[in-house]
Amino acid sequence: MAHPTYYICTSEEVKQKVKQYTTRGIVDLSTINSEQFIERWDKLELTHLVL
Repeated sequence: MAHPTYYICTSEEVKQKVKQYTTRGIVDLSTINSEQFIERWDKLELTHLVL
């Protein structure tokens, strides 16, 4: 069993990656498969500060 890969995006980052169809929107994995998003847990640190 392999360790899963996590892609961490802010809402603004992922909005730019959405491909919109009539009935749904999708984010193609190839558009976020980069060091900018892979295992970027540091992007979540801000949520710990807001209580």
